[in-house]
Amino acid sequence: MELEIANSFYINGEFEKAIKYFNKTIEKDPLNSEAFEGRGLCYFSMLNIENAISDFDKAVENDPNNHSAFHNRGLIYLEKNEFEKAKINIRKAIEIHGENIEYISNYAYVNLMIKNYDDVIKYAIKILDFDAEDPYGLEYIATAYLELGEYKEAIKFFNRLVKQDTQNGYLYNNIGYALSKSGNYQEAISYFNHAIELQPEFAYSYNNRGFCLYKLGETERGQEDIDKALNIDPSNSYAYKNRGIIFMEMGDFKKAIEHFELASELGYKEKFDDEIELLMKKIKMDYNGI
Repeated sequence: MELEIANSFYINGEFEKAIKYFNKTIEKDPLNSEAFEGRGLCYFSMLNIENAISDFDKAVENDPNNHSAFHNRGLIYLEKNEFEKAKINIRKAIEIHGENIEYISNYAYVNLMIKNYDDVIKYAIKILDFDAEDPYGLEYIATAYLELGEYKEAIKFFNRLVKQDTQNGYLYNNIGYALSKSGNYQEAISYFNHAIELQPEFAYSYNNRGFCLYKLGETERGQEDIDKALNIDPSNSYAYKNRGIIFMEMGDFKKAIEHFELASELGYKEKFDDEIELLMKKIKMDYNGI
């Protein structure tokens, strides 16, 4: 009876009252996994993360087959950006329970966070097997293909997302970025233009368009766009990287290094990849240690 009352209070958002009745259940039955899990959910909702984890620990200790407790503990670790722990727990939930859409979707997402793109694609496909137009599945698989450099596939899935959300400038930016990485600079610019029309304060669209303009020989306009990106977001490490590449290709290696170093200081590697380090190494090796 106490467990039913506790769950009713939890559903209604009355967490303190729910905890009171979960406590009564636990007093009577210290091995009740469901009660620990329920109390843990209350603590999680109240942002008492440590108590929530402690209760989920107890829930899975009392019942190693409690898949929802593993999943919920995984979500807490996801909230804490402890992605490897989140992955282990959500994976365990899938192993116990089998494949349901919520577990698979969260598993795909946590793999995206740790840049395990092959597993993102694998599980995003499973999401799309449930629902071919699931926006999360489409976003995860499109992003994974983009990060893997499979731009044609990325564009295909981003285009399916655009059909669902025609006013999302980020999607047009991502399609433009994939086109630019494929060398289709003119077509990419049309997508960046659309992205900027929809979301004029998104710095990356200016940065990306600027680099395409430079590649098409419009250096001044390109640099103006990159300047605009940095005016909007002075911490835009990608803009500094693009500036560095432009200076590098123009033969001004000193300025190129300066901009690569600025990008590095702003966390480019942590956000993206190690391209800057490779470019600086190339300059220093090829141009006598500049």
